[in-house]
Amino acid sequence: MGWVSDFRGRVADVGWTSGTVFREFMRFNVTGCFNSAFAFILYELLYRVNIWDAHTAVAAWVV
Repeated sequence: MGWVSDFRGRVADVGWTSGTVFREFMRFNVTGCFNSAFAFILYELLYRVNIWDAHTAVAAWVV
């Protein structure tokens, strides 16, 4: 179990408490939600613009 105490020591050295881990986790998830919403809005916009008549969905997805 030496690796567990080494790990806990390294975590304590850099200041990663459970609160810090939770905040970083939530920040990651919120950023991912905004990123997904932005990509969906961009896709919908490009789909409605209809860049390529024969392949509307493909063109919107690729761009």
